[in-house]
Amino acid sequence: MAYQPFVFEYTPIGISTVLSKDGNSVINIKQNEVPTTGSQVIHGKMTVKQLQDIPQQKEFLVNAKNASILRLNTFTFPGWKTYVDGKEIVYSDTNKLRLITVSIPKGTHVVRATLMNTSTRTIANGISFLSIVGVIIYSQLRRKKS
Repeated sequence: MAYQPFVFEYTPIGISTVLSKDGNSVINIKQNEVPTTGSQVIHGKMTVKQLQDIPQQKEFLVNAKNASILRLNTFTFPGWKTYVDGKEIVYSDTNKLRLITVSIPKGTHVVRATLMNTSTRTIANGISFLSIVGVIIYSQLRRKKS
């Protein structure tokens, strides 16, 4: 069976896509470009040990022999924040897949990326919570009337 690029519903705006034979947008990635680990060393010499890999948080222990660049194989979305040794740093996503990329200074560091709630997510979560509470109250009032 020939390799088929994945069709993703949730990808960042601006990611490199191509049209499939069926006319659907698919991520512009070849089989040999699919990451097999949670990160890639883009520049420099460093060892990387993944400490945590859950959807909203990625954490790595890195030992950089010189100033280096590490790409986390995670799409960027609003709300991602990156840290080196607990200090927030700016990340780049100027690559065709819009993956989080960070500069690492020489030395041993803990690199963490955390997906924080945006104001839109916080409002949406509040609406969802209030809706659930409303349904519970409504069902209790209907039950009492019966």
